[in-house]
Amino acid sequence: ANFKQMMHHCPTDPNIGWFAGRSFLHLVRSTFVSDLYVYANTIEGQDAEVTAEVTLYNTSYTFYKGQLQVLLKDWFPTDGKEWVADSVEVELQPQEQRTQKLRFRVKDAHLWSVQEPQLYQVRALLVNSVSGKKTETFSAVDGDLARTRELVIDKLTDDYVITTGFRTIEQDDGTFRINGQPELLRAPLYFGQRFPLERNALDLLCPHSEDIMKELLAVKKMNGNGMRMSAHWSDDNPQDGTNDPRFTEIADQLGLMFIWQTASWIRLRSPLVADFEGMAEDVRQLRNAPSIVIWQPSNHPSLTDWKSAMAYWHKVYDAIYPNDTTRLITPTADFRHTRVYNDSGSRDDKRRPVSYCDPVWTANRISRGSM
Repeated sequence: ANFKQMMHHCPTDPNIGWFAGRSFLHLVRSTFVSDLYVYANTIEGQDAEVTAEVTLYNTSYTFYKGQLQVLLKDWFPTDGKEWVADSVEVELQPQEQRTQKLRFRVKDAHLWSVQEPQLYQVRALLVNSVSGKKTETFSAVDGDLARTRELVIDKLTDDYVITTGFRTIEQDDGTFRINGQPELLRAPLYFGQRFPLERNALDLLCPHSEDIMKELLAVKKMNGNGMRMSAHWSDDNPQDGTNDPRFTEIADQLGLMFIWQTASWIRLRSPLVADFEGMAEDVRQLRNAPSIVIWQPSNHPSLTDWKSAMAYWHKVYDAIYPNDTTRLITPTADFRHTRVYNDSGSRDDKRRPVSYCDPVWTANRISRGSM
């Protein structure tokens, strides 16, 4: 090992374990639902205005015509009856992939919060407009015999299910709000360092689910309401973080909020080497988790000047915001490293006036802070 590159925040053992995630085999028809993203736009009293973004893919060489339905039910901790929230007729051209947006109101919604972490099951149902039996006639190979066969066309084309919670996240004049109500983030740093020490390298990024549950329950017992993910394992590796979905699945049900890092997280190096394509994929993977309230894909990376800092901020914003417009985005945990003195971006770290402030510094959903 190169001890000059050892970092005191992580094990000295360079053979770090890794959580590989889950593998699924989806057996689908030529037309199917490839993704489902559901979020609350606004909260008015107990009513939630909700958007469901359903991505459909028709891989066949024929047109597809059918109906798309979005169904809801209370899932956890209380279970309820399923009902149709919205539906729309769809027509897909051959080889077409399209994201269909359905917007509807959920009256008397059970909103997700730390105090009451209510979750919903959301189903996207794709139903073929052609159903029943169809008789086809064809000739045998010798051309002498005519035979018939019955082709049964199933009305249900695909069924895609997720769980999520309805809540809004805002920053109003520096006040952090969930569902419009002020919320103080009591979120300790999650390093992932756990005993026994001889297993530290192995368990740093791929702990047992039981360990995750114990640690998140410990935060709840200490009156915490969140965690800032900051799993360190190398200053020499291009990416440092984790995107383990087990954390969010447990926190969704416990009622904890995450400042989330993604697997493309950068601690100290130049953030321009980050995997921005992977960052976008990580966001899409976990964007239905209500427990994630802030994306924070770097710690205090090496930023030498204002221009390089803003170049990084643009890359982060372009990777995250098109995939999720509902959460706050903090490109760096410590904005002092951007060489900017104040929140408005009008003065540099020497308190000198800045002639030009890049619009991304105060773009929609951008949040700034110094840890």
